[in-house]
Amino acid sequence: MIVLIGIGLPMMDPKPSVGTQIGEIAGEMRRAAWRGFFGLAAPEPEPVPTGTQWQSILAMFGPALGALAVILGVVSA
Repeated sequence: MIVLIGIGLPMMDPKPSVGTQIGEIAGEMRRAAWRGFFGLAAPEPEPVPTGTQWQSILAMFGPALGALAVILGVVSA
Protein backbone atom coordinates (compact mmCIF):
# COMPACT_ATOMS: atom_id res chain seq x y z
CA MET A 1 0.00 0.00 0.00
CA ILE A 2 2.85 2.39 0.79
CA VAL A 3 4.32 1.95 -2.69
CA LEU A 4 0.91 2.57 -4.31
CA ILE A 5 0.41 5.72 -2.24
CA GLY A 6 3.91 6.92 -3.20
CA ILE A 7 3.09 6.39 -6.88
CA GLY A 8 -0.36 7.99 -6.66
CA LEU A 9 0.56 11.07 -4.63
CA PRO A 10 2.15 13.05 -7.48
CA MET A 11 -0.87 12.34 -9.67
CA MET A 12 -3.13 14.17 -7.21
CA ASP A 13 -1.39 17.52 -7.72
CA PRO A 14 -3.53 20.02 -9.63
CA LYS A 15 -2.57 20.19 -13.30
CA PRO A 16 -3.24 23.05 -15.73
CA SER A 17 -5.77 22.49 -18.49
CA VAL A 18 -4.74 21.11 -21.87
CA GLY A 19 -5.32 24.48 -23.52
CA THR A 20 -3.03 26.18 -21.02
CA GLN A 21 -0.31 23.59 -21.59
CA ILE A 22 -0.54 23.97 -25.38
CA GLY A 23 -0.42 27.76 -25.02
CA GLU A 24 2.72 27.54 -22.86
CA ILE A 25 4.39 25.24 -25.41
CA ALA A 26 3.51 27.62 -28.25
CA GLY A 27 4.86 30.58 -26.28
CA GLU A 28 8.14 28.76 -25.62
CA MET A 29 8.46 27.95 -29.32
CA ARG A 30 7.87 31.59 -30.25
CA ARG A 31 10.45 32.85 -27.72
CA ALA A 32 12.98 30.28 -28.92
CA ALA A 33 12.40 31.32 -32.55
CA TRP A 34 12.95 35.01 -31.71
CA ARG A 35 16.10 34.19 -29.74
CA GLY A 36 17.40 32.21 -32.71
CA PHE A 37 16.48 35.01 -35.12
CA PHE A 38 18.38 37.62 -33.09
CA GLY A 39 21.23 35.24 -32.18
CA LEU A 40 20.64 35.43 -28.43
CA ALA A 41 21.73 32.69 -26.06
CA ALA A 42 19.16 30.34 -24.58
CA PRO A 43 18.20 31.04 -20.95
CA GLU A 44 19.38 28.78 -18.15
CA PRO A 45 16.96 25.91 -17.54
CA GLU A 46 14.90 26.25 -14.38
CA PRO A 47 15.25 23.46 -11.83
CA VAL A 48 12.24 21.17 -11.72
CA PRO A 49 10.83 20.56 -8.24
CA THR A 50 11.18 16.91 -7.33
CA GLY A 51 8.30 16.70 -4.88
CA THR A 52 7.67 17.09 -1.21
CA GLN A 53 9.63 15.58 1.61
CA TRP A 54 6.83 13.05 2.23
CA GLN A 55 7.07 11.77 -1.31
CA SER A 56 10.82 11.24 -0.86
CA ILE A 57 10.27 9.38 2.40
CA LEU A 58 7.58 7.16 0.86
CA ALA A 59 9.79 6.45 -2.15
CA MET A 60 12.48 5.06 0.16
CA PHE A 61 10.17 3.43 2.71
CA GLY A 62 8.41 1.04 0.29
CA PRO A 63 11.56 -0.67 -1.05
CA ALA A 64 13.02 -0.76 2.47
CA LEU A 65 9.98 -2.68 3.68
CA GLY A 66 10.31 -5.02 0.70
CA ALA A 67 13.95 -5.72 1.54
CA LEU A 68 13.02 -6.33 5.19
CA ALA A 69 10.32 -8.79 4.04
CA VAL A 70 12.86 -10.69 1.92
CA ILE A 71 15.33 -10.87 4.83
CA LEU A 72 12.65 -12.07 7.24
CA GLY A 73 11.48 -14.64 4.67
CA VAL A 74 15.00 -16.01 4.32
CA VAL A 75 15.44 -16.16 8.11
CA SER A 76 12.10 -17.93 8.60
CA ALA A 77 12.88 -20.47 5.90
